[in-house]
Amino acid sequence: MKAAALVLGLALLVASTCLAPVLAGPLYSPHENPDEAEPTYHVGLPVLLHYAEVLSVLAEGKYSDTLSLMSQLDVDRSAVPDDVKIVMETYNGLLADFAAKLDSLDAALAEIEQLLEAGDLEEVRGKLTVVAGILDKVGTRLVDVEEATDQLVTLLGPLGAPTELESVKQAKWRLREAERKLAELEDIYQTALEQLEAEVEQVAEAQYQTGITLHLDKSEAWIGESIIASGVLRRVDNDGLLADREVGVLCEGKVLAVATTDADGSYQVAVTVPCRYVESISLRARYSPQGQDRELYLPCVSPEARLKVDFDQPRLEIDVPDRVYPGLPFNVTCWITSGISAPPDGRQIEVLWDNQVVAACTSSEDELEVKVRPSAGAAVGEHELEVRLKAHERSAGAVAQSTVTVIKAPIEVVVDRLEFDTLSRKLRLAGHLGSDLPFSSADVRVCLAGASTTVQASTEGTFEATLGLPLGVTIMGTQEVEITVEPLESWYLPGRAEASVFAMDIVNLALVSVAALSVGVVLYARRRGKPGETGPLPEKMSSLTPYPGEPSPPTSREAESTPARILACYADAAEAVGRATGISLRPNITLREFLKRTAPELREAAEAFTELTYLSEECLYSPRVPGEASASRAKGLALAVKKGVGGGHA
Repeated sequence: MKAAALVLGLALLVASTCLAPVLAGPLYSPHENPDEAEPTYHVGLPVLLHYAEVLSVLAEGKYSDTLSLMSQLDVDRSAVPDDVKIVMETYNGLLADFAAKLDSLDAALAEIEQLLEAGDLEEVRGKLTVVAGILDKVGTRLVDVEEATDQLVTLLGPLGAPTELESVKQAKWRLREAERKLAELEDIYQTALEQLEAEVEQVAEAQYQTGITLHLDKSEAWIGESIIASGVLRRVDNDGLLADREVGVLCEGKVLAVATTDADGSYQVAVTVPCRYVESISLRARYSPQGQDRELYLPCVSPEARLKVDFDQPRLEIDVPDRVYPGLPFNVTCWITSGISAPPDGRQIEVLWDNQVVAACTSSEDELEVKVRPSAGAAVGEHELEVRLKAHERSAGAVAQSTVTVIKAPIEVVVDRLEFDTLSRKLRLAGHLGSDLPFSSADVRVCLAGASTTVQASTEGTFEATLGLPLGVTIMGTQEVEITVEPLESWYLPGRAEASVFAMDIVNLALVSVAALSVGVVLYARRRGKPGETGPLPEKMSSLTPYPGEPSPPTSREAESTPARILACYADAAEAVGRATGISLRPNITLREFLKRTAPELREAAEAFTELTYLSEECLYSPRVPGEASASRAKGLALAVKKGVGGGHA
């Protein structure tokens, strides 16, 4: 009796009682908040039908599919009472164990069938004892399944929806019917066991025992080489020769060649050494009676014949870069040392990246390079690289492994030209990107005073950008320009650079021009006027918050005279500084630049002149009107500067 026929019979028996699966509906009413709704547990019918499907798949012998189907029913997250969950978990465990025992039973039956063909009756009898033990365990497990099914049906029945009462009754009846059919499995397997035992006894009572020999013309041969196997098939009782019978030559259960015995019971056949890259292999000859011979003769197997196997064991060495980049190809250099020449169609080589094949090639060269492209999303860090040389005919395979480190390359941002046009209120910038790796393009973003623009770099890495400032933005002095780069290539890091530019809008330029003109007028009056005369005073500045600590805001008259008095003090001090240092305050230089040029020559007067310069700049550029205290301070500072440079009194 064949094991396949037995399994098919069981499948038809059990499948006839099973149902198709139905998906469970929602446990709450539509449009109802599940967190606030009361669960209705209308799951009785779907669960019963689900277990019916499990039994159907189990009856077909698909044991792995049975376990997969059971895992789809998540007991922990199902909306059923806790006591039902416990029963369902127990039921799932029983079915899983039942499937495992059926699986082992089928495997044992298949092994017995092979042993019967080989005529190994003693081994067959031992396996039959094992099958009987498994069958006893199957019977015990069936009893457990029956009890669990009764409890499951009792608990799941009330959980059906009122509209499903009739369907639930039918599902329970069919599940119990399936349970009854499953109980018959024990009898079916018992019958199969008895039939196998009878077949063994029938074979054992055959009239004649047989014997076969095996001889190899070589004790050592290369893989793929042809050797001659020969021997004699005879009856054991009278040493009679058996002619015109088929015998097979096997290697570890696989038939390599088949021959027919001659009139003298001898056979001879060419056998090709299989591609098994091991030190030696075991060969046997086997006779399996066919037709009427099954009633007359017993099967037989020859003693083992060992054959030493020769094959080439190549050595594979590789060289890989220490660092590679995501998405950027790199070369793996391979050296193959072999005792034989490469096959005409070449050696096959595969490269694996973290156990995934990423490159393959065929080559007859002993030294070659394989191009590998890591994924653009390859994570930064270490990765496993493996190169496999595939076995081919007389040459075994080889493996070499290495570790590669994935990094991302920085990109250099260089600013070649940077200027600010005051009249048009536009920043003009030009630069280039530097790197040793391949480059196609990048998005370059330029930011200044909250405004930004984005341009695309050329394939050579150069870029130009023009950034216009909105009308509401007022700037003056040194400004920081931020440049950020987003390369298109996956192997680059984002780039960033900063640059400084002196920027002044048209409004501030006008104020500076007025201030410079005022200082020039004061200086001119001091140089050209009569002693004691002063030049025209600057126009009145806008009045805002006074200095902290001043008693009260200045009056209108004070507001008109205070800035002029401070600037007059600065002009007087600047004239003395100019005489002492030989450096004149000209209209084309700022107060700060004049301080920078003359400070090294002022020595002890430098501190006073620095403070006076800052006070004058504040008077010129700040919207706040200085008070009387500031004018008095300016007068004292001017006197200190003149005394320090030997210029007399202020």
